[in-house]
Amino acid sequence: MKKTTPFLAILCLLMIFYSCKKDGTLTYPNLSISNQVNAWLESQKSTTIQIKNENIKALNEHLDFNKVGIEHLNEKEKLIVVPIKDGYSIKNNNQLFSTTQNPIYSLVLVLNESGKIRKGNIVQYIPESQTTTKIPDNTFHNIFNQKKLEVSGRFRFLNLQETLFFEFNYGKGSMTSASLRQPKSKTTEVTNGPVDQYGADCIAWYWVEYDTDSGDEIGSTYLYTTCDGGGGGGGSSGGDDSEPEIGQNRLAPWVVASNPDLLWTVTSTETLSGVLNSSQPLGGHFTNIIHQGSALVASPGYSWLEYNATSYSDYTASSSISGVITRSDGNQYYLPTITHYFIFNDYFQ
Repeated sequence: MKKTTPFLAILCLLMIFYSCKKDGTLTYPNLSISNQVNAWLESQKSTTIQIKNENIKALNEHLDFNKVGIEHLNEKEKLIVVPIKDGYSIKNNNQLFSTTQNPIYSLVLVLNESGKIRKGNIVQYIPESQTTTKIPDNTFHNIFNQKKLEVSGRFRFLNLQETLFFEFNYGKGSMTSASLRQPKSKTTEVTNGPVDQYGADCIAWYWVEYDTDSGDEIGSTYLYTTCDGGGGGGGSSGGDDSEPEIGQNRLAPWVVASNPDLLWTVTSTETLSGVLNSSQPLGGHFTNIIHQGSALVASPGYSWLEYNATSYSDYTASSSISGVITRSDGNQYYLPTITHYFIFNDYFQ
């Protein structure tokens, strides 16, 4: 049976993804854009994940700073759009995401009001028309502000490890579908799914596509499986005892729910703790998750009471939120339990 998911929640997740602060942001107020971008890329290199460093090196060699564009993200932040020259390709790919067309690549970075590059993504654009050879100005501003585009096709957002986060599909300039990774645990009803090959502590991850008008699930494709204590598609979670493990924390905000009329939105923030170890399948493992709290963003006259539960395994962590929203006139809305999953290498790189 297909699930129905409001597309608004997916889009809100994207907005949170582009609004949360990341570690390692740097300020270079007196440097040119090229020097600033190169310095930020250098700061993103890993001491444990060599493939990430190789990807950054290849990316840096293909950046075209002669055609840099600056676009507005919101009232306080801007986007730096650096075209990537021909000859660049994504190595960390598989049949699901491969294409016979020649994609157009860009490095898209967020510049905050303090002059800090706080995050960046590789964007792979697969144009609908073979005659499209460039991404028009203000395309990414229009994507993040839900406006119509001048072009159609697929926009795929990846991190510097070339891990695909989400994809937007545009037809005639309007968004028609959105895809993202989602987990299906052993308890989820999956017929003939790869999850059945593993134990009860395993989670199978799928690439799920949604229709943006109805919110209905169009289809899903299996990606890989992660397991508590090892096993699954990612291999064993056992580490090399001779390698020192580096403990780190990450702040992870996310959208819990939002009503269709945008009268209220519930957000939550977790602190993820983990250690880096390059011998493990995802570059390390979780050691804890702490719920920092949730918040209700709403018009005056609303209040929020939350209930929370968290859990974690080697490669995945989760936070479950439920609660009650009360209006000043006494009417209440009971928010059912919503669970958000975190994958280790999405936050620790």
